[in-house]
Amino acid sequence: MSEEQFICLIEKLLKQKNKEAVVIITGALAYQSEMIEILNNYKQVSFQLIFSEAAKKMVDLKKWQELGTELETLESIRKAISKTECVILPSLTRNTLAKSAMGVADTMSLIAIQWTLMSGKPLIAVDECWNPESNQAKLAGWDQNQAYNKLLYSYQERLTDLGMISIKITEFHQYMKAYFNESVLPIVVEKETKESSEKPTAPVKKIITHRDVLSKKKVYATADFYLTDLAKEYVETNQVEIIVDKVN
Repeated sequence: MSEEQFICLIEKLLKQKNKEAVVIITGALAYQSEMIEILNNYKQVSFQLIFSEAAKKMVDLKKWQELGTELETLESIRKAISKTECVILPSLTRNTLAKSAMGVADTMSLIAIQWTLMSGKPLIAVDECWNPESNQAKLAGWDQNQAYNKLLYSYQERLTDLGMISIKITEFHQYMKAYFNESVLPIVVEKETKESSEKPTAPVKKIITHRDVLSKKKVYATADFYLTDLAKEYVETNQVEIIVDKVN
């Protein structure tokens, strides 16, 4: 990491003592306690909560409400999304996945997702509750219908194209560290990292996933970029260039 990158990172850390994040809670019960425990680590973050109708009936509302403030009107949701650092979906269900991919916005939580995507804000969604390859699906035997699996992945692909960041539950803590700058330093692959003042020919990324580097020769990144473990392994193996965009 260059001196310029290091100074940029330190300045950003100093400015980010009071950040905001919106959390959309669905009715899925898997790993709820673990998600709350992870988010509770970030005392400098003001969490604002949106409960789906299913969540209001099924999850432990009191535990979630200890984390932050509930947003109960569309106007409060609109304002929160306009100011937030990111929107977090700790438990993206098949129902929410399908409706969001089709542009359905008939509840406050689905409207919030559509507003997030339309405003270009990061939507970080954990895939444990819908992904056929998740431990939960495999244990239940819900991974046997390949045509149905293909349908789910097509929804994921559509939402990814729109800006959703789909992550595994094992990556959740890493992503929160990256977004709230609690990690020691971003992972930098020194030999494959270059700086450039030229205008990028592809989107500039802050968090770089395996999908972002797959079959790529180079990827543009912000100065404080972060590589997931799978992306780092692929970059090192396939000699992908990470080009840091000085402008961003």
